[in-house]
Amino acid sequence: MVYNLCTTLVVNNSMTINEVLKLWLTLCSNAGVAGGASIKSNDNI
Repeated sequence: MVYNLCTTLVVNNSMTINEVLKLWLTLCSNAGVAGGASIKSNDNI
């Protein structure tokens, strides 16, 4: 699943929390994994 792929990327890169959130929003939100409302509220990060 896409969620597992994104989680694996985040874990393997050992990034900071902010970098993880930005990466996850960039990669995974596009795949529709996150809720639409969450994506919209985090759009300005």
